[in-house]
Parts: sequence; C-alpha cells; structure tokens
Amino acid sequence: NADIEALKVLQGDNSICSEFQDLYERIVMINPTKQKFRDTTTNVHYYEMLRIYSNHLERANSVLFVLGFSFADEHIHKITQRVAKSNPSLIIYILSAQSEVDNFKNKFTGYSNVKVIPSQDRFYTLSDFNQQLEEVFKLLPNSNKYGN
Repeated sequence: NADIEALKVLQGDNSICSEFQDLYERIVMINPTKQKFRDTTTNVHYYEMLRIYSNHLERANSVLFVLGFSFADEHIHKITQRVAKSNPSLIIYILSAQSEVDNFKNKFTGYSNVKVIPSQDRFYTLSDFNQQLEEVFKLLPNSNKYGN
C-alpha cells in the first residue's frame, strides 16, 4: 500500500510531530479524557456543542443515526440516555458492527426508542449503510418518513 510506504519513509522524522502539534493547538478540540468533565463549564466550545446536541435531540420526532461512535464517552452517553428517556418521539438508530451489538443493547437497556441495527458483515461499508438506511426508512412511521 502506498500510504504505508509513505509512512515508512517518514519514520523517525519528528518534525512532522512538531508541525502536527502546532496545528493541533490552533483548533478547538475536545480530547476524550476525563479532563473534559472538569472543563465542561469553562470550555465554552464543549459546553455549546453538548447543548446543541441535546437541544436537537429534544425536538419532537427527532431521529439520530449513530455510526462509528461507541458511547464510551460517559458524558455524551448520559445526555443521550436522558433525552431518549424524556423524549419518546426521538428515535435513535445505532448502526453497529456485529461484535458490538450486545454492548450497545446493554448501554440502552429499557429504551424502546433506541434500535441497534447490526451490520450484515463484520464492518460497515457505504453500500451496507445505504442498505440498512433503506431498512430503517421502512421502520419509520409513515408520518415521519418524508417530513409529513
């Protein structure tokens, strides 16, 4: 693979790490560490993103599609559970690798508006996603399919 060969050429070149670190420090990034819990009220960007996320899920007849997110982030997981419990018109579809189905079902036990849809194969491809999305649309109530 060309990408692997390109990485081998760069092996041991720390200038790329320094350049990356410099660029990384210029953007707003919430790192997946426990540190973010302490910074939630002071870090305006993180607080605003969580507020917007929650507000969108609280709207009537909202639908959330989850692909590639494990809900290992306890803060986002708890917000999602809270809104799923308080907004029965919210439907959450978690498109999951076969190996993670039980994990997701355990995280959302008792939530009838959270649906875990396993991949046909080990992982999702764009084709798998499109096929699963068609199946999800069939599950939606007719009044929600096309915004009617």
